[in-house]
Parts: sequence; C-alpha cells; structure tokens
Amino acid sequence: PAWGGNVIAQHFGMQGPMFALSTGCSSSANALLTANELIHRGRVKRALVVGAEGVSAVAVGGFESLQLLDPAGCRPFDRDRSGLQLGEAYSALILERSDAAGGALMLGGANLCDTQHLTGASPDGAVMRAVMREALVDAGVGASAIVAVKAHGTGSIDSDRAEAAAIQTLFATDAPRKPPVIGLKRYVGHTLGACGTLETAALLGCVEAGFLPPTAGFANVDPELGFEPSRTELPARPGPYLLNFFGFGGNYTSLVVGIGNQ
Repeated sequence: PAWGGNVIAQHFGMQGPMFALSTGCSSSANALLTANELIHRGRVKRALVVGAEGVSAVAVGGFESLQLLDPAGCRPFDRDRSGLQLGEAYSALILERSDAAGGALMLGGANLCDTQHLTGASPDGAVMRAVMREALVDAGVGASAIVAVKAHGTGSIDSDRAEAAAIQTLFATDAPRKPPVIGLKRYVGHTLGACGTLETAALLGCVEAGFLPPTAGFANVDPELGFEPSRTELPARPGPYLLNFFGFGGNYTSLVVGIGNQ
C-alpha cells in the first residue's frame, strides 16, 4: 500500500484491504471500479476511495516537452484545441452496498488497454468505444438509456479526436440518439490520477443540484470531428450516466453511475 493509504487508515482506525492503483489518468476511476467489485463480492461492506494528484515539476515538464499544454486553457473538442490545462486535487468518495432507491449507485464499469502507442490513442477510437460498450454490458444498461456522457475531454488533438469518434459510433450503432456530452476539465483542470473521483463527485453534485453544466472552453465545431458537446446548461434527469476516464499511456476506464430514482 502507498504511504498515503497507511496515514488515512491509521487516522480513521480503518481495517481491511488497503492498496494503491497507479494507471495514469484512470487511477482513481480504476480504484472506484475495484472498490465496487470488492463490495459486490462481499469482501467489504464499504470502501473509501481517495484520488490524489498535486502539481509537480515532473508532470508539468513532461507535458510541456510533448507540447501538450494549452496556454489558453483546455478547449475540449474545439476546433482550436491544443492541449491540456493541468490541475491538482484531493477528492474522496465512499462506496457501500445499498438497495435503497434514490441517491447514486455504481451500476458497473470496464477497463481496457489501448496498445496503439505509448502516448497516443487509436485514431478511430475503437478501444475507447469497446470499453464504453463493455461498461454498459457490465451495468446491464443499454446505450439508449444513457442520460448523458461525462467525456474525458482533455482538449488534446489526438485524444479528443478518438473520443469523439468513439462516442459518435457507439450511439449511432446502439442507440437512436446521441445523449448530451459534457466535459468538466476547463472547470477543474486535468487532475490526472485524481480525475476519476473528482469528476465523478463533481457530476454527482451537478445532477443532484438539478443541472448539467455546459462544456466550458468549447466554442467552435471542428469540421474534422463533426462533433459538438453540450454548450448550454441543461436540466438533469435521473437515470444512468456514462463517465469516461482515458489514461495517458492507453489505460481506459468507463463507469456507469445511476443517479436518482432507479
């Protein structure tokens, strides 16, 4: 287990399995997926999942050397996007088994690895589409039932191209309509390993407050993508939401979370 896990467990007097996951930007999303599995297998009654990422010289220097930082800020799926907007966060969610109506339920999820390239996604989004489809199957939810998609939406050229293709082809094949797609990274920055817990918590807060936020940073449709995320505030509806977390290096996780009356 990581040093941080020991500190948290000792502080709260927690017992049971304790471990750390490090899979790049999908780290805390995979921790949520693993915790949910442990709960459903009866290994634990509840789990505390913590996502943590501080800004470091290594991260900033690494992304800068790859020319993946946008000085104008993250512009998800925008024609003029040119990179990431880094952030930092410490966020936590508690998962527990519950059959009660209302609230939020982790319905399922999936994880796959894209071996196309160490720093680039498969251009056609095939692996991203596959992990979304596997998450829906695991959750027992059809694509047509999805209320909205929380995109990974980093604002990078290649990742956004692949994710846009994946979302469009998934819902063109498996659903009569494409649900609203929102990106959150212009609001909070790309918090890398912490984005799984942070953006899940942020989406839950928005839905429980009754709205879906617009995709900040998006202004111009990219004709190459032919894809437009939501750019206005929308009323939130109860039901299953699809959340994407696509890690740098090709580790992809999609979660299906039911919010409200199921």
